Amino acid sequence: MKKQKVIVLFAIALLLAVVIGGVQTVAAVMDVTTYKNTIEQPIDVGKIRFVSNAVDSNWVKGTKFAGHPMEIMYWEKKTKYLIDIHLNDSGYIDDVCFRRWGNGITEIPYALASQSLAKLPAGPQPELITEAVYKGMINDRGPVDTSKIKYVGNARHNEWVIGSKPKATNSIGSGKPSTGVVGAPVAHGNTLIYWNKYTKWVIILKLDSEGKVNFVDFGLNGRHNVKVIPPSFANESIDKLFP
Repeated sequence: MKKQKVIVLFAIALLLAVVIGGVQTVAAVMDVTTYKNTIEQPIDVGKIRFVSNAVDSNWVKGTKFAGHPMEIMYWEKKTKYLIDIHLNDSGYIDDVCFRRWGNGITEIPYALASQSLAKLPAGPQPELITEAVYKGMINDRGPVDTSKIKYVGNARHNEWVIGSKPKATNSIGSGKPSTGVVGAPVAHGNTLIYWNKYTKWVIILKLDSEGKVNFVDFGLNGRHNVKVIPPSFANESIDKLFP
């Protein structure tokens, strides 16, 4: 009887461990689109060695056939995850695929994504975008139509949002939004926010009555003294501002 009780307790403990582990895995993943958008392009393929097979926890370069894009791979032996990237001749991405045990998947663990991105060698980077240049890039395309942007309190991943209407007690003259308790910036009044929850980049805009930008602020990891952002992030955010 005592032995049966021990077995039952062990089974319950094992089940809880599986459930808890499963919840953690689901919560800490990165999808293939976000992974692709996080990569600093172009990739310096000259710093990646050529081998015939994948190497554990390292980027390797596959065979380059005429008429086919360059292929680089990152493999994690113990988990059997594979990241497969196809590039053009200039080192820019054509396609990104995730696989596990040879099967295509759409997400990988966040820890694996971060580790592989840190080991991915970036090539010569284009000139970074300043706040003044970014402001001009938007105003050159015309006024912002805020009727298509949602009013919410906190920022949302890869989506422009507008905060609640300002109250008389709100201090909006500084143009700096407060920070929400869940880690996302909080917008007030005519403030627009674009945020990436993985890279922690944030763009903050303030519009005049005609929909033109009169204030720009870039942030990273909660700091708002950042003066430049990557061109890829700038272009992505503007494309979503003018769909």
